[in-house]
Formats: sequence, structure tokens, C-alpha cells
Amino acid sequence: MSAFAEELDKKLDDAAKRRGDYRRQLRDKMVAQSDGSRKFANLAGHIMDTIVRPRMDDLAERFDHARVAEDIDTAHPYHCTSRFGRTDRYPATAQIELGIGHDEAIENVALYYSVSIIPVYLDFEKKDEIRFSIDTLNESWLVAWVEEKLLRFLDTYLRLEQVEQYQRDNLVIDPVCGMTVNKAMSAAFAEYQGQAYYFCVQGCRDRFVADPAGFLNDINPSS
Repeated sequence: MSAFAEELDKKLDDAAKRRGDYRRQLRDKMVAQSDGSRKFANLAGHIMDTIVRPRMDDLAERFDHARVAEDIDTAHPYHCTSRFGRTDRYPATAQIELGIGHDEAIENVALYYSVSIIPVYLDFEKKDEIRFSIDTLNESWLVAWVEEKLLRFLDTYLRLEQVEQYQRDNLVIDPVCGMTVNKAMSAAFAEYQGQAYYFCVQGCRDRFVADPAGFLNDINPSS
């Protein structure tokens, strides 16, 4: 065989070897991903079931208008969402989500946090995440991070009671003393002729109930 023919065969053999190496790499990668997928599913399920969901439930249970979503997104199964409906006291819709994902190699895990409040009249942390190796879970550290995020959300949500833009429609006049009162947080209220009236203290309500027409005539005297 000539040197030229030997060189041709060598190059073809090298190419065949590269193809074989590539196939073995794909096979090894597939095995690793399968193992990683199983490991991630077990880890993510554990985090959601023992750390995230119980604490999301604890938060939502303290508000009649909050619910933890039961629907499962098959494309992103490892996440938990709480939705807060609009009320007079909290005149905005809010949503908080905690979810878990992984990198392409399934070697590192990310726990992410996101919040939305509509309408937006205040500044707040909308997104954050932490990353850790799939093989080095520190549960106490993770619990502390989740609890800190949920408490931070609660601080933000409670601020809805204090921001003027949210509470503008709740401001009414106490018909007895003339003070401006937030009806969602007033000390007392009474109804008269199908209309609700709100008061700064119980004493103002008692005086109003004794003579509602008199106080309303003082506010709206006949011409």
C-alpha cells in the first residue's frame, strides 16, 4: 500500500474514531442527565413539600382573600403561587411565587422568588433567587431564605394600608366630628336609610345613632 493510501485510511479511521467518541459522549451525557433529572425531581419535590408550600400556606391562611393556587403547570411543576384578591383594605391584586429550576447540566439548582402587585404605587423587591449545588443542600439556610422573602412580601403588602394612592377611595368624613376617616380601618360604623357612615371613635357613632337626621342636616343643610 502506498503512503498516500495509508494517509487516506488514517484520516478516515480518525474521523470514524471521532464519531465513536461523540456517540459515547452523547450516551454518557444522556445517562448523566437521566440521573440528574431523577435527583432534581426528588430534591425539588422535597423542597416544595417540606419548605415552600407549608410556609406559603401559613401566609395565605392569615388572609381570607388569599389562596394558594392548586393548578399545576406541567411545564414547570416545581413552583408554588399565592394570589391575593382585591379588597377595600388592600385595594390591589398581588401574587407571590416561589419556584425551582436547574441549569442545563442539572448540576446546580435555583430557587427563585417573584412578586407582582397591581396597580403599583410603591417600590418593592420584585425578583430574587439563590443558587446551590444539587449535591450540597443546606436546609436551614434555605428555610431562612424562604421565610425572609415571605416576611418581606408581607411587609410590602401591609404597606398598602398606608400608601395614599391605594387608600384614596376609602377616605370619608365622620359626620359627627368632621374628621377624615379611612372606612376600611374605622373604629365604628352605622347605617341610616341604606347609607353606611364611618366614625373615628365609638363615641361619635353613639351620638350619630341617637340623632342621625340632626347630624346629617348639619352636614347638608336644606337651602
